[in-house]
Amino acid sequence: SGVRTAALELAEQRLPEVVTRLRRGEQVDVGREAPPLEYGDDEIGQVGRAFNEVQRTAIRAAVDEVSLRRGLNEVFLNIARRSQSLVHRQLALLDRMERGTEDPDELAELFQVDHLATRLRRHAEDLVILAGAAPGRGWRNPVAVVDLVRGAISEVEAYDRVVIVDVQRAGVLGRAVGDVIHLLAELVENATAFSPPATRVSVNGQRVANGYALEVTDRGLGMSDAALAEAKRRL
Repeated sequence: SGVRTAALELAEQRLPEVVTRLRRGEQVDVGREAPPLEYGDDEIGQVGRAFNEVQRTAIRAAVDEVSLRRGLNEVFLNIARRSQSLVHRQLALLDRMERGTEDPDELAELFQVDHLATRLRRHAEDLVILAGAAPGRGWRNPVAVVDLVRGAISEVEAYDRVVIVDVQRAGVLGRAVGDVIHLLAELVENATAFSPPATRVSVNGQRVANGYALEVTDRGLGMSDAALAEAKRRL
């Protein structure tokens, strides 16, 4: 009865909690949180020792998983930070070239390269976010939604096809601005990529019962009901 009670408590409460804390990156005293079961040398004691081995294997696997994930995150972060640095230098160089150019055709080509570099910066920041770190760009103060929308559109290659129809006044907290710009830019880019080149993509925003809604509308083929349901399930 004692082995059964201790084993159930360990399997259903202590061990899952220890594994969850390890995966969150917390420091855990495994010996204290998941103590071994000691019940003598007979068959009952052997069952306890077998469960101890199962416990050690599970915790060891969790520790290895955390170490591997942390190592992969550091690799992602290192690559993304390097890419960010290069893209920032490239954007600064392009900005100087744009200011010193008077030829309209050459300026238009520079603007196109500028937008490609801006997209590269967004993808580099995506890697930083996936690695669990904060992107380099940040905002302390709230930002108007219309400025946020303009910032997202500026990160899309086909920005000239996007029209801001109507955006009601509102502000977004600084800590959320980067994430919302990333998400909106991805949606707008999808809208331009999957709709005919001659059509427009419209963006509008309005207050709703539960907060604020931004809508991106294109004239593409759309999604089937099954594909839409699967996308919602994944989200």
